[in-house]
Amino acid sequence: MHQEISERKRGPVIDFLVIAFMIIMLIGVEIARKQFNGSTLMTIIQLALYLVIVFACLFLYRRRINAYRYTLITENSEDESAYKKGSLLIDSMIGDKGREAEAVLPSEFSALIAPDGSVICGTDSAKPYEKTTNYVLTTKGRKSAHKLVFFRNNVRFFIFFHPTDTLCDLIKKYMVV
Repeated sequence: MHQEISERKRGPVIDFLVIAFMIIMLIGVEIARKQFNGSTLMTIIQLALYLVIVFACLFLYRRRINAYRYTLITENSEDESAYKKGSLLIDSMIGDKGREAEAVLPSEFSALIAPDGSVICGTDSAKPYEKTTNYVLTTKGRKSAHKLVFFRNNVRFFIFFHPTDTLCDLIKKYMVV
């Protein structure tokens, strides 16, 4: 079994700035409440500032706390309910706790595409009218991500993720095209 974790490098300066911004927004809400006590303008200002705070919290969660673990099964298990050799499991993680975001069997693999668009292995042969679903399973940018193409139930899926060269080589090894 080969595992990797893809997460943003945590910079204390950015974390501090986001938290300071949220505190300033809360102070702004209190000042606005005292300034426009009881008016409808105050209600609108409070609502807008609270929405900004909620979006800042979502940003902090998505960009700073969330991570993804990529696991490639490299050996068969005695447990029959376990995944087959060559399966790629992607877990969404918060801290040390994770939940499965996607599992791709080796028979479903179609292609692994580099961030520059070149096909590393497999073929991305799809009809233009086929249904396509995208999963962005990385905290880093989508433009710099590898793209794993796989088919399941006549639907083409793209997984955008950031594997290392070792994981790319292992995916090439287990890909059944």
